[in-house]
Amino acid sequence: MVRRRAWFSRPPGDPASVAGGKTSYMTNCAYGHGEDARGGENGGNNLLRSDYVMRDRRGEAIAPLLKSS
Repeated sequence: MVRRRAWFSRPPGDPASVAGGKTSYMTNCAYGHGEDARGGENGGNNLLRSDYVMRDRRGEAIAPLLKSS
């Protein structure tokens, strides 16, 4: 039997931080990327399948974008 591993897994985040991130995403990003991050009607990329996001394991690439919004 071959076991498949997920791309990577992360421990659950702090609930307050997750809620704050969701609020920030819905305010600043959902218009373009869609409410579910699968790409929006307004031209935003699918973030779930984005190489940029998938390679950002510790948030070092996306953090500057989030901090500026």
